[in-house]
Amino acid sequence: MSDRNEPAALSEANLTATERLARLRLARTKGIGNATFSRLMGLYGTAEQAIAALPARARLSGRPAPAIPSASRMEDEIAWLGKRGGHHLLRSDPAYPRLLAGLPNAPVLLFTQGNTDLLSTPSLAIVGARKASNPALKLTEEFAAGLAEAGLTVVSGLARGVDGAAHRGALPSGRTIAALPGGLDITYPPEHAGLQAAIAQQ
Repeated sequence: MSDRNEPAALSEANLTATERLARLRLARTKGIGNATFSRLMGLYGTAEQAIAALPARARLSGRPAPAIPSASRMEDEIAWLGKRGGHHLLRSDPAYPRLLAGLPNAPVLLFTQGNTDLLSTPSLAIVGARKASNPALKLTEEFAAGLAEAGLTVVSGLARGVDGAAHRGALPSGRTIAALPGGLDITYPPEHAGLQAAIAQQ
């Protein structure tokens, strides 16, 4: 898949391992957001060249040089994620959600666990009250279960109340995605640790 936010010649299909690592390093550099990442890629063509140019750019602007993660530190992060069944998903990766990639300021990098094929399936978001009534939670589970059985992927935020019920309803069909507000190593709310693990596994 060509990333409309980056040069077509450097889509994931022909990235070298070195360039992929460089994109991860650039994306994980403090102060380099989605818009800046895209601008640097447009200016320099590759993340390797952008990283090489950053110290000089900082000097010219009178700012401190950015703390770019080293290749070894990035490899450690990749290994850490891999041990937990996770991996990085760059905006140029084929598994990156197509509709999300089309947004003007789509995230350069996602952290994922589980079956990333679900990111490209027809989906429907269910979000709602954190303090929903028991009948509302039961209805949400039944509704989500029916949607998942019909082939839709149910997306929610793993929050208390309706979000958790939506995930629980869709989970038996293996068709639910939790969009987490924190890192993969942070479970919030804490009582959803088992649910988060089950979603990643199933």
